[in-house]
Amino acid sequence: MPMLRDYGRMSVRDVLEPTIFHLAEGHPTLARVSATIAGLAGFFETEWPTSFEA
Repeated sequence: MPMLRDYGRMSVRDVLEPTIFHLAEGHPTLARVSATIAGLAGFFETEWPTSFEA
């Protein structure tokens, strides 16, 4: 915010709008990334069980 205030030429709304959109709507993931994560399910379940549950 200080950098935007001191050096920016855009409004706070214009700066934050893409972030707000992706938080609300999600962000697409490549199929390859999804497949890799799915392939590591056992590892996540063992090493990070609380994250795996989510």
